[in-house]
Amino acid sequence: MKIRSLASLPPPSAEGGCTRNGIGAVLFALRANRVAPRACARRHAKGAWPLWYRSLCSTYPTGAGGSPAAPSRRSLITMGAGALLIAASLFADPPSVEQLLNKTDDMMRGASSQGTMRMRVKTERWERELVMKTWSKGTDKTLVQILSPARERGTSTLKVGKNIWNYLPKVDRTIKVPVSMMSGSWMGSHLTNDDLVKNSRFADDYDCQFTQMPNEEGSSHYIISCIPLPNAPVVWGEVVLSIRGEDELVDSIKFLNEKKQLIRTMIHSEFVDVGARRIARRMQVVPADKPEELTEVYYEEIIFDIDIPDRTFSLQALRK
Repeated sequence: MKIRSLASLPPPSAEGGCTRNGIGAVLFALRANRVAPRACARRHAKGAWPLWYRSLCSTYPTGAGGSPAAPSRRSLITMGAGALLIAASLFADPPSVEQLLNKTDDMMRGASSQGTMRMRVKTERWERELVMKTWSKGTDKTLVQILSPARERGTSTLKVGKNIWNYLPKVDRTIKVPVSMMSGSWMGSHLTNDDLVKNSRFADDYDCQFTQMPNEEGSSHYIISCIPLPNAPVVWGEVVLSIRGEDELVDSIKFLNEKKQLIRTMIHSEFVDVGARRIARRMQVVPADKPEELTEVYYEEIIFDIDIPDRTFSLQALRK
Protein backbone atom coordinates (compact mmCIF):
# COMPACT_ATOMS: atom_id res chain seq x y z
CA MET A 1 0.00 0.00 0.00
CA LYS A 2 1.49 3.37 -1.02
CA ILE A 3 0.79 6.43 1.12
CA ARG A 4 2.66 9.65 0.48
CA SER A 5 4.55 11.13 3.44
CA LEU A 6 3.47 14.37 5.06
CA ALA A 7 6.59 16.06 3.78
CA SER A 8 5.59 15.36 0.20
CA LEU A 9 2.16 16.97 0.52
CA PRO A 10 1.68 20.52 -0.84
CA PRO A 11 1.45 23.41 1.67
CA PRO A 12 -1.76 25.38 2.09
CA SER A 13 -2.49 28.09 -0.42
CA ALA A 14 -2.49 31.80 0.25
CA GLU A 15 -6.21 31.53 0.92
CA GLY A 16 -5.39 29.91 4.21
CA GLY A 17 -4.94 26.18 3.85
CA CYS A 18 -7.85 25.02 1.65
CA THR A 19 -5.90 24.04 -1.45
CA ARG A 20 -7.42 21.96 -4.22
CA ASN A 21 -5.60 18.98 -2.73
CA GLY A 22 -8.07 18.48 0.11
CA ILE A 23 -6.17 15.59 1.71
CA GLY A 24 -2.93 17.57 1.60
CA ALA A 25 -4.58 20.58 3.23
CA VAL A 26 -5.98 18.60 6.13
CA LEU A 27 -2.75 16.70 6.78
CA PHE A 28 -0.69 19.88 6.51
CA ALA A 29 -3.02 21.60 8.98
CA LEU A 30 -2.65 18.66 11.34
CA ARG A 31 1.13 18.85 11.10
CA ALA A 32 1.26 22.61 11.57
CA ASN A 33 -1.53 22.56 14.20
CA ARG A 34 -3.39 25.27 12.34
CA VAL A 35 -6.07 25.73 9.66
CA ALA A 36 -7.83 28.61 7.99
CA PRO A 37 -11.47 28.15 8.97
CA ARG A 38 -12.79 31.21 7.12
CA ALA A 39 -11.34 29.96 3.82
CA CYS A 40 -12.98 26.63 4.43
CA ALA A 41 -16.24 28.37 5.16
CA ARG A 42 -16.07 30.30 1.89
CA ARG A 43 -15.34 27.15 -0.11
CA HIS A 44 -18.00 25.25 1.83
CA ALA A 45 -20.62 27.89 0.97
CA LYS A 46 -19.68 27.87 -2.70
CA GLY A 47 -19.91 24.09 -2.82
CA ALA A 48 -16.44 23.95 -4.40
CA TRP A 49 -15.26 21.08 -2.22
CA PRO A 50 -16.25 17.42 -2.50
CA LEU A 51 -18.77 16.19 0.02
CA TRP A 52 -16.26 14.41 2.25
CA TYR A 53 -14.16 17.59 2.69
CA ARG A 54 -17.17 19.82 3.25
CA SER A 55 -18.17 17.45 6.04
CA LEU A 56 -14.75 17.95 7.63
CA CYS A 57 -15.09 21.73 7.48
CA SER A 58 -18.59 21.44 8.95
CA THR A 59 -17.14 19.85 12.08
CA TYR A 60 -15.56 23.17 13.11
CA PRO A 61 -17.30 24.93 16.03
CA THR A 62 -19.06 28.15 15.00
CA GLY A 63 -17.58 31.44 16.16
CA ALA A 64 -18.81 35.00 16.11
CA GLY A 65 -20.58 36.04 12.93
CA GLY A 66 -21.26 32.45 11.96
CA SER A 67 -17.68 31.82 10.82
CA PRO A 68 -15.99 28.61 11.92
CA ALA A 69 -13.72 29.01 14.90
CA ALA A 70 -10.27 27.49 15.14
CA PRO A 71 -10.57 23.72 15.56
CA SER A 72 -9.55 21.92 18.69
CA ARG A 73 -6.75 19.39 18.79
CA ARG A 74 -9.42 16.67 19.02
CA SER A 75 -11.04 17.93 15.82
CA LEU A 76 -7.68 17.92 14.07
CA ILE A 77 -7.02 14.34 15.15
CA THR A 78 -10.45 13.26 13.86
CA MET A 79 -9.91 15.02 10.54
CA GLY A 80 -6.42 13.59 10.21
CA ALA A 81 -7.63 10.03 10.81
CA GLY A 82 -10.34 10.46 8.19
CA ALA A 83 -7.88 11.92 5.72
CA LEU A 84 -5.46 9.04 6.23
CA LEU A 85 -8.23 6.52 5.50
CA ILE A 86 -9.13 8.36 2.31
CA ALA A 87 -5.48 8.58 1.30
CA ALA A 88 -5.07 4.84 1.87
CA SER A 89 -8.00 4.04 -0.40
CA LEU A 90 -6.73 6.40 -3.10
CA PHE A 91 -3.16 5.13 -3.15
CA ALA A 92 -3.73 1.40 -2.44
CA ASP A 93 -2.35 -0.97 -5.05
CA PRO A 94 -5.09 -2.52 -7.24
CA PRO A 95 -5.42 -6.32 -7.25
CA SER A 96 -3.40 -8.23 -9.81
CA VAL A 97 -4.88 -10.32 -12.62
CA GLU A 98 -3.81 -13.49 -10.81
CA GLN A 99 -5.50 -12.44 -7.56
CA LEU A 100 -8.80 -11.72 -9.32
CA LEU A 101 -8.70 -14.97 -11.30
CA ASN A 102 -7.95 -17.02 -8.19
CA LYS A 103 -10.91 -15.42 -6.45
CA THR A 104 -13.09 -16.27 -9.45
CA ASP A 105 -11.88 -19.89 -9.49
CA ASP A 106 -12.37 -20.27 -5.74
CA MET A 107 -15.85 -18.72 -5.57
CA MET A 108 -17.67 -22.05 -5.87
CA ARG A 109 -14.82 -24.31 -4.79
CA GLY A 110 -13.91 -25.61 -1.39
CA ALA A 111 -12.26 -28.64 0.10
CA SER A 112 -15.73 -30.16 -0.29
CA SER A 113 -19.36 -29.09 -0.73
CA GLN A 114 -22.89 -30.41 -0.60
CA GLY A 115 -25.96 -28.66 -1.90
CA THR A 116 -29.32 -28.66 -3.58
CA MET A 117 -29.81 -26.80 -6.83
CA ARG A 118 -32.62 -26.17 -9.27
CA MET A 119 -31.82 -26.17 -12.98
CA ARG A 120 -34.21 -24.67 -15.51
CA VAL A 121 -33.60 -25.32 -19.19
CA LYS A 122 -35.44 -23.29 -21.81
CA THR A 123 -35.13 -24.04 -25.51
CA GLU A 124 -37.07 -23.02 -28.59
CA ARG A 125 -39.29 -26.11 -28.40
CA TRP A 126 -39.53 -27.08 -24.75
CA GLU A 127 -38.80 -26.10 -21.18
CA ARG A 128 -38.14 -28.22 -18.11
CA GLU A 129 -36.90 -27.92 -14.55
CA LEU A 130 -34.81 -30.33 -12.50
CA VAL A 131 -34.05 -30.40 -8.77
CA MET A 132 -30.70 -32.02 -8.00
CA LYS A 133 -28.54 -32.94 -5.04
CA THR A 134 -24.81 -32.38 -5.47
CA TRP A 135 -21.65 -33.51 -3.67
CA SER A 136 -18.09 -32.48 -4.52
CA LYS A 137 -14.63 -33.06 -3.12
CA GLY A 138 -11.64 -31.13 -4.33
CA THR A 139 -11.69 -30.31 -8.03
CA ASP A 140 -11.89 -33.82 -9.47
CA LYS A 141 -14.81 -35.54 -7.71
CA THR A 142 -18.46 -34.65 -8.25
CA LEU A 143 -21.73 -36.54 -7.90
CA VAL A 144 -25.05 -35.13 -9.12
CA GLN A 145 -28.35 -36.92 -8.49
CA ILE A 146 -31.76 -35.84 -9.82
CA LEU A 147 -34.50 -35.62 -7.16
CA SER A 148 -37.35 -34.41 -9.37
CA PRO A 149 -39.36 -34.66 -11.58
CA ALA A 150 -40.43 -38.15 -10.58
CA ARG A 151 -39.88 -39.64 -14.05
CA GLU A 152 -36.18 -38.78 -13.87
CA ARG A 153 -35.61 -39.31 -10.18
CA GLY A 154 -32.42 -41.32 -9.52
CA THR A 155 -30.69 -40.35 -12.77
CA SER A 156 -27.14 -39.51 -11.72
CA THR A 157 -23.82 -38.26 -13.04
CA LEU A 158 -20.46 -39.13 -11.49
CA LYS A 159 -17.25 -37.30 -12.37
CA VAL A 160 -13.88 -38.60 -11.16
CA GLY A 161 -10.89 -36.89 -12.73
CA LYS A 162 -11.57 -36.56 -16.45
CA ASN A 163 -14.04 -39.48 -16.52
CA ILE A 164 -17.83 -39.17 -16.46
CA TRP A 165 -20.46 -41.86 -15.93
CA ASN A 166 -24.23 -41.53 -16.19
CA TYR A 167 -26.61 -43.86 -14.40
CA LEU A 168 -30.05 -44.40 -16.00
CA PRO A 169 -32.42 -46.03 -13.46
CA LYS A 170 -35.15 -46.80 -16.02
CA VAL A 171 -32.90 -49.32 -17.73
CA ASP A 172 -30.62 -49.86 -14.71
CA ARG A 173 -27.49 -49.07 -16.73
CA THR A 174 -24.27 -47.19 -16.03
CA ILE A 175 -22.79 -45.61 -19.14
CA LYS A 176 -19.36 -44.05 -19.42
CA VAL A 177 -19.36 -40.90 -21.53
CA PRO A 178 -16.87 -41.38 -24.42
CA VAL A 179 -14.38 -38.68 -25.42
CA SER A 180 -16.37 -38.06 -28.61
CA MET A 181 -19.37 -37.02 -26.51
CA MET A 182 -17.58 -34.61 -24.18
CA SER A 183 -18.84 -31.61 -26.13
CA GLY A 184 -22.41 -32.93 -25.96
CA SER A 185 -25.16 -31.44 -23.82
CA TRP A 186 -25.32 -32.40 -20.14
CA MET A 187 -28.86 -33.30 -19.03
CA GLY A 188 -30.26 -31.50 -22.09
CA SER A 189 -28.88 -28.15 -20.89
CA HIS A 190 -26.59 -25.56 -22.47
CA LEU A 191 -23.79 -26.92 -20.30
CA THR A 192 -21.60 -29.66 -21.76
CA ASN A 193 -20.00 -32.79 -20.34
CA ASP A 194 -16.68 -31.04 -20.91
CA ASP A 195 -17.77 -28.24 -18.54
CA LEU A 196 -18.05 -30.81 -15.75
CA VAL A 197 -14.56 -32.26 -16.11
CA LYS A 198 -12.69 -28.98 -16.37
CA ASN A 199 -10.81 -28.63 -13.08
CA SER A 200 -7.85 -26.42 -14.04
CA ARG A 201 -7.52 -22.78 -13.13
CA PHE A 202 -7.54 -19.83 -15.55
CA ALA A 203 -3.89 -19.10 -14.73
CA ASP A 204 -2.95 -22.66 -15.74
CA ASP A 205 -4.40 -22.66 -19.26
CA TYR A 206 -4.61 -19.00 -20.30
CA ASP A 207 -2.52 -15.87 -20.69
CA CYS A 208 -4.72 -13.24 -19.05
CA GLN A 209 -4.44 -9.45 -19.20
CA PHE A 210 -6.46 -6.45 -18.08
CA THR A 211 -8.25 -4.68 -20.93
CA GLN A 212 -10.14 -2.29 -18.67
CA MET A 213 -9.97 -1.12 -15.07
CA PRO A 214 -12.68 0.42 -12.86
CA ASN A 215 -13.25 4.14 -13.43
CA GLU A 216 -12.00 3.93 -17.00
CA GLU A 217 -14.64 5.25 -19.39
CA GLY A 218 -17.13 5.28 -16.53
CA SER A 219 -16.81 1.54 -15.89
CA SER A 220 -17.18 -0.03 -12.43
CA HIS A 221 -15.65 -3.36 -13.53
CA TYR A 222 -12.35 -5.04 -14.23
CA ILE A 223 -12.36 -6.60 -17.71
CA ILE A 224 -9.86 -9.43 -18.23
CA SER A 225 -9.12 -11.12 -21.56
CA CYS A 226 -7.77 -14.68 -21.41
CA ILE A 227 -6.09 -16.26 -24.46
CA PRO A 228 -5.30 -20.02 -24.37
CA LEU A 229 -1.67 -20.97 -23.86
CA PRO A 230 -0.06 -23.13 -26.58
CA ASN A 231 -1.23 -26.76 -26.29
CA ALA A 232 -3.71 -25.90 -23.51
CA PRO A 233 -6.55 -28.48 -23.36
CA VAL A 234 -9.32 -25.92 -23.94
CA VAL A 235 -11.92 -25.47 -26.68
CA TRP A 236 -12.21 -21.66 -26.53
CA GLY A 237 -10.29 -19.09 -28.53
CA GLU A 238 -10.78 -16.43 -25.86
CA VAL A 239 -12.54 -16.02 -22.53
CA VAL A 240 -13.49 -12.53 -21.30
CA LEU A 241 -14.33 -11.98 -17.63
CA SER A 242 -16.18 -9.02 -16.16
CA ILE A 243 -15.39 -8.59 -12.44
CA ARG A 244 -17.14 -6.14 -10.15
CA GLY A 245 -14.88 -3.47 -8.72
CA GLU A 246 -16.60 -3.17 -5.34
CA ASP A 247 -16.15 -6.79 -4.21
CA GLU A 248 -13.96 -8.35 -6.94
CA LEU A 249 -16.53 -11.03 -7.86
CA VAL A 250 -17.14 -12.12 -11.43
CA ASP A 251 -20.60 -11.33 -12.78
CA SER A 252 -20.23 -12.44 -16.39
CA ILE A 253 -17.95 -14.60 -18.54
CA LYS A 254 -18.00 -14.53 -22.34
CA PHE A 255 -16.74 -17.52 -24.31
CA LEU A 256 -15.47 -16.94 -27.85
CA ASN A 257 -14.25 -19.35 -30.52
CA GLU A 258 -10.94 -19.17 -32.40
CA LYS A 259 -12.47 -16.67 -34.83
CA LYS A 260 -13.33 -14.40 -31.87
CA GLN A 261 -17.05 -15.02 -32.35
CA LEU A 262 -19.15 -15.03 -29.19
CA ILE A 263 -20.53 -18.52 -28.48
CA ARG A 264 -22.16 -18.12 -25.08
CA THR A 265 -22.32 -15.88 -22.03
CA MET A 266 -22.37 -17.04 -18.41
CA ILE A 267 -24.04 -14.57 -16.03
CA HIS A 268 -23.69 -14.67 -12.23
CA SER A 269 -26.16 -12.87 -9.95
CA GLU A 270 -27.77 -12.84 -6.49
CA PHE A 271 -24.54 -12.80 -4.50
CA VAL A 272 -24.93 -14.10 -0.95
CA ASP A 273 -22.66 -14.91 1.98
CA VAL A 274 -22.21 -18.60 2.75
CA GLY A 275 -19.99 -18.98 5.78
CA ALA A 276 -16.74 -17.14 5.11
CA ARG A 277 -17.23 -16.89 1.35
CA ARG A 278 -19.47 -14.90 -0.96
CA ILE A 279 -20.97 -16.74 -3.92
CA ALA A 280 -23.36 -16.20 -6.81
CA ARG A 281 -26.57 -18.00 -6.00
CA ARG A 282 -27.86 -17.82 -9.58
CA MET A 283 -26.01 -18.62 -12.80
CA GLN A 284 -27.35 -18.37 -16.35
CA VAL A 285 -25.85 -19.67 -19.59
CA VAL A 286 -27.14 -17.95 -22.74
CA PRO A 287 -26.10 -19.14 -26.23
CA ALA A 288 -25.18 -16.26 -28.55
CA ASP A 289 -26.92 -17.75 -31.60
CA LYS A 290 -30.17 -18.36 -29.66
CA PRO A 291 -30.48 -15.55 -27.10
CA GLU A 292 -34.05 -16.54 -26.28
CA GLU A 293 -32.78 -19.84 -24.84
CA LEU A 294 -31.00 -20.32 -21.54
CA THR A 295 -29.96 -22.69 -18.80
CA GLU A 296 -30.37 -21.31 -15.28
CA VAL A 297 -28.86 -22.91 -12.18
CA TYR A 298 -30.08 -21.71 -8.78
CA TYR A 299 -28.56 -22.94 -5.52
CA GLU A 300 -31.32 -23.45 -2.96
CA GLU A 301 -28.74 -24.44 -0.36
CA ILE A 302 -25.03 -25.20 -0.25
CA ILE A 303 -22.47 -25.82 2.49
CA PHE A 304 -18.72 -25.95 2.12
CA ASP A 305 -15.82 -27.80 3.71
CA ILE A 306 -17.72 -30.72 5.19
CA ASP A 307 -16.63 -34.32 5.67
CA ILE A 308 -17.65 -36.46 2.66
CA PRO A 309 -16.29 -40.04 2.48
CA ASP A 310 -14.51 -41.08 -0.72
CA ARG A 311 -16.96 -43.95 -1.25
CA THR A 312 -19.58 -41.32 -2.13
CA PHE A 313 -17.80 -40.93 -5.48
CA SER A 314 -17.90 -44.57 -6.57
CA LEU A 315 -19.81 -46.46 -9.24
CA GLN A 316 -21.64 -48.33 -6.47
CA ALA A 317 -22.83 -45.07 -4.93
CA LEU A 318 -23.87 -43.82 -8.39
CA ARG A 319 -26.57 -46.49 -8.56
CA LYS A 320 -28.09 -45.73 -5.16
